[in-house]
Amino acid sequence: MWEELKELELKELRKRFSRWRTLMIGLKIVDKCNEYGYSPIRFNQGAWKFGNSRVKQTEVEKQVWIKWLLES
Repeated sequence: MWEELKELELKELRKRFSRWRTLMIGLKIVDKCNEYGYSPIRFNQGAWKFGNSRVKQTEVEKQVWIKWLLES
């Protein structure tokens, strides 16, 4: 999925996704989940939607990971 998105122009992506930063955070989460062999769907407990990731902030582990992703 990430490779396909890389091929699209930045302007086209911004047109398609009104929440650009949310999309980038979501893609980073998916990449890291895949890297560590963890299911992104399970990570978000059904909150993941293409183009819009609403990550539940009830678990400290998720909050720490998202903070780390934003800083990296």
